[in-house]
Amino acid sequence: MLSIMLLSPPLASKWTPRIKRIILDEIHCIGQQEGGAVWEQIILLAPCPIIGLSATVGEPETFNDWLASVSRAHGYKHTFIQYKHRYSHLRKFFYRLDGLESLLPFQGHESYRPTSRMRFLHPLSTLAFGPRALPEDLSLEPADTLSLYNAMSRHKGLSSNLVKLDPVLFFSSVKGFLRQKDILRYETGLKNLLMDLPPSYLNEVIHNLGDKDILQGANDKEPSRKSFETGLLPLVADLQARGELPAILFNFDRAGCEDVAGLLLRGLLKAETAWKSSSPEWQRKCQQWQKWQDSSKARIREENRAKKSKRKPDPDDVEPPAATEAPAWESTFDPDAPLDNFSFAGHYSAEDLDEAIDGVWSEYWKSKPVLLAALRRGIAVHHSGLGKGYRSLVENLFRRGYIRVMISTGTLALGINAPTRTSVFCGDSPFLTALMFRQCAGRAGRRGYDLLGNVVFYGLTLDRVQRLVLSKLPSLGGTFPLTPTLTLRLFNLLDGSNSAKVAVNAIESLMKLPQVSFGSQTGQNQLLHHLRFNIEYLRRTHLLDRDGKPINLYAVSAHLYVGDRDIYLLLQFLTTTVQYTEPSNFALPILLRGGILHRICAGPLPKYHFILLMCHFFGRRYLASAAANTQNVKRLQDLVVRFPSMIVLPPLRVDARKVLEEHDKEILGIFTEYTKAYTSQYCSELGPDDMLPLSGMKYIGTPSTDGFRTHLEHHIRPVSVRSSFVATSGHFDEFQSVEELVRSARSGLHLNEHAIPSMTRFTAAHGSTIGSEHALNAYLLDFFTHGQVSALEKANGIRRGDVWYFLQDFMLTLMVIKSSLEQLLTDASVGSDKTVPSEDAVPSDYFVADPAETDELSDDGADAEAFKRPPGTSAKDWRMYEVVRDATAEFNKKFRDMWA
Repeated sequence: MLSIMLLSPPLASKWTPRIKRIILDEIHCIGQQEGGAVWEQIILLAPCPIIGLSATVGEPETFNDWLASVSRAHGYKHTFIQYKHRYSHLRKFFYRLDGLESLLPFQGHESYRPTSRMRFLHPLSTLAFGPRALPEDLSLEPADTLSLYNAMSRHKGLSSNLVKLDPVLFFSSVKGFLRQKDILRYETGLKNLLMDLPPSYLNEVIHNLGDKDILQGANDKEPSRKSFETGLLPLVADLQARGELPAILFNFDRAGCEDVAGLLLRGLLKAETAWKSSSPEWQRKCQQWQKWQDSSKARIREENRAKKSKRKPDPDDVEPPAATEAPAWESTFDPDAPLDNFSFAGHYSAEDLDEAIDGVWSEYWKSKPVLLAALRRGIAVHHSGLGKGYRSLVENLFRRGYIRVMISTGTLALGINAPTRTSVFCGDSPFLTALMFRQCAGRAGRRGYDLLGNVVFYGLTLDRVQRLVLSKLPSLGGTFPLTPTLTLRLFNLLDGSNSAKVAVNAIESLMKLPQVSFGSQTGQNQLLHHLRFNIEYLRRTHLLDRDGKPINLYAVSAHLYVGDRDIYLLLQFLTTTVQYTEPSNFALPILLRGGILHRICAGPLPKYHFILLMCHFFGRRYLASAAANTQNVKRLQDLVVRFPSMIVLPPLRVDARKVLEEHDKEILGIFTEYTKAYTSQYCSELGPDDMLPLSGMKYIGTPSTDGFRTHLEHHIRPVSVRSSFVATSGHFDEFQSVEELVRSARSGLHLNEHAIPSMTRFTAAHGSTIGSEHALNAYLLDFFTHGQVSALEKANGIRRGDVWYFLQDFMLTLMVIKSSLEQLLTDASVGSDKTVPSEDAVPSDYFVADPAETDELSDDGADAEAFKRPPGTSAKDWRMYEVVRDATAEFNKKFRDMWA
């Protein structure tokens, strides 16, 4: 949202100059594949100094050098502050899942005795399972340093080297209590000695540090699903008994999070039911309460009779009124309420809890009864597929201490104030990377709450735990931010704000950068040439005039065929709004200009074919390459028979492919000329082309006056863009695609394929039958056809936790297209003379980083009644709008029926 506001022309003259500081917490998100470019845009266009915060930046010095260059270009002072040590230590544990059959059933917290399955994991003991290298951020708490010293002192060959590291001698000069900086000095000395040990000595020390129960157990294999489910309740009960709650259980699958909550809930309910059925005291209490309930009518009659017979108070009566009788315990007793003995909830009044629950949309609880029942027992789930109201509620209750067991994906790893005492990694996942591990583990032991945090590994193999603990933070990777979309928005910012000072300064500083992106080697000269390419492309697509201003398309409408002015407006509108789907934001308007959408709307089954077209550009997901195997082909064919899904997306229509291929030829010509111009102008700066394209090795030839070589040199076709090594195979400066140009460019020429709006990914031949390689998943088209979520999961292979997220993302895209058409038809009405609509008119829902921020989507039926056909709208254009409107409404209805 901040990026959109910084590029908003109406805000550039009033609001943007008033910004004094921008604080970017978790600034390492700039390296993410999705959304990282937005962080770069904010840093590059910021009108004020930026304060960047992060605890997980790999190679921070390199990243800082780029930030410093950006600050200097803006004229701001830059300071780098680095703390290499965490305030609160993290103690790590491994939870054993072998031999669970010997566990006694859970019978309540009062009688529960903690097990010995949570085994302490010394950080350096993980060296026994893999490479002997320590990451810089691997720290030891004071007890770990002492145990390391004791393990090293047991080896007789190290006694002479350990004299200086004897704690009594090492800290003899310290007066008073030891401070953290004293322990850090001692830790450094021990680590240096440890890493210098011979392998045989090191193996013995590591063996002394390891837990024999962990090493001897069957912990090198991934636990079975049954073991994983059986151990969940004992795990949380152990944490409760040890006083280590609250805890966040991280599971990186949305459906998995809800499954974990359901398993815990069912375990508590089963134990509670068994206790109630076997407890004479509970049964006696329930019988007494039932008798009290049965006598309620008689009690009410007695109270009414007493009120009638009560005389009026005498003013001369000096006797004090009788004390009001305290209400009976039966009046507040609820036999169905969770018992504290079978709940993990903290202290919170029942009235306040009911009020908070009532604040969430009531229909939401009907669709999520397990979440409501778990919430009443102090268990909650948090992931981006849940409603905003529910997530806000559980975040608040977690901070207040009522919820003490939170099961979450990575949504609580960043930026949310959710301090916890224990972080549990509940199962393995491809999303559990070195960066994510540190982010999630860092939620435990937050400063000001606990002096020590706990990290528990549950359901992971020892080898995986070792790789996580000893992993190093990856260096951040950036993107090339100066895309045609951003270029168009910058011109729109200049023109719409009348060249406001803040806009001019932002663009000038961008052009002065020695390196536009910290992840790219593109220098200033090449950046300016790439800007030239973007401008040329936007000029040829009639989005900019020769002065760099958005074209007043009404003035040139006489040179276009009927309806073309609307198409160009839509092109300009989408390229400044649906920017995070580039190059799809250019593909759709190009097809509109080619008359493809009008042709679809005039043919049979227009809604179906419109959605099919959209599926080729938005929400694209490929079927796994293994789907082409003979065995899997048979299985897919069986799924097609059993389910209503077609699974494989039909191919892009021929006329649409031809239009996009013509566009690609034009793009390739522009980009080739740009690279030739750059290489000819800066040939000396590029240097000799002597680096092999794949290995990066330099090959320096020896000069020779051989006659044959001289003859070849006189007859060779010169190349300036293509790598000399590739040219030896008969390839010169003629290219068939942008991908080929980028892949085979000479050394020193840093090209970014993703910064070029090529349509190759859409025009490439995708398999359209079962068994084809690179086939697109038809899950969006299938949902539009049958609306069955179970079919998407079982036939299309979409994970249940991802279905809602993917469908809503596509739904929001359809809404943007429909809303833009309404705006454009209004502006194109007879007698209007408006410029291109600004991005402020775009539905804000689209720009929400997390689509689940919007609990309810707008009712398209109401919009259809509200929007009337503007005067002067052609029948062809209105038909196109009707198809888009009706297709969006139909998709939205099936989507709402799914989650309502």
